[in-house]
Amino acid sequence: MDVDLQAQITELARQGAWDEAQTLAGKLILALESRPAARDRDTLLAEAYQTRSYVLAMTGNLEPAADDGRRALQILYGWDEPDDFMIASLLYSHVLHLAELGEMAEIRSLDRRPMAVFREALGALPGIADPTRAAAAGQVAGYAAGMHAAGEQVLACDCDREALAVFADCAEILDDGLWETYVTTALNLAASTPHAAEAKTVAADAVERVVDLLNAGRLDFLLSLVHALYLSGRAQRRLGEEDSLSAIVDAKYLLDTFRPTGPESEALSRAIGEVLAADQRSRGWFISPELARLSGEWLRAAKAR
Repeated sequence: MDVDLQAQITELARQGAWDEAQTLAGKLILALESRPAARDRDTLLAEAYQTRSYVLAMTGNLEPAADDGRRALQILYGWDEPDDFMIASLLYSHVLHLAELGEMAEIRSLDRRPMAVFREALGALPGIADPTRAAAAGQVAGYAAGMHAAGEQVLACDCDREALAVFADCAEILDDGLWETYVTTALNLAASTPHAAEAKTVAADAVERVVDLLNAGRLDFLLSLVHALYLSGRAQRRLGEEDSLSAIVDAKYLLDTFRPTGPESEALSRAIGEVLAADQRSRGWFISPELARLSGEWLRAAKAR
């Protein structure tokens, strides 16, 4: 029953139903905390804290999100034999939350051993196109994004390159949700290397893929499209191209094409403006929590029609 509830919470979060996901995660956490410690119970509890951390971050509540991330890691490090693979899967989102909060010293103090195990696993997992291997690359890429923000450029770029190499092998069958990670990783690497032209090409490929998904009725990838176009615009600006804002214009046009008119339309347009403003403040590569929240509101409204 607990496993089914955790799956329901994860699905609600994927759909952008933040309030419902946060409420259910809180109930599951309270139920599990009341039970004696055991490995199965701790695994579910750590996953529940991680999910709630993600939901809190996507709604702009970064400090409680970071607290939940720390709690999840504390649970796993309390084991007699910590599961480095699972710890690494939690680290990737935690470092992003810490980076948003400016907690760079804490990022640099995190245990690097689990991520080293995770990186080694990329080569050990069987099958060049194994979706599990692609998912592992996504974890490493997310960890690298936080390390970029913390100024750990050498480690971050090494992780970026490893993740991109795996993505290149698995690109034809990548889980749809990993395409945004794919383009973000390429552009994070480009921010520290002279390969902005390559990053622009990767972004364009991702945009084409996401548009295909939208045309197939996958409206849940609307935010991925806006993000990919936004990052493509950043790559263009790094190349000094005069039409560097065209990606943002394209994003607004496609939002208008794939959504109903109404209050959500105006709200999302304002959110895109916020993303631009955040870029001007040099906040880095993070998608605006406000844009994520408004996108979730629009999706729920669209499904109710």
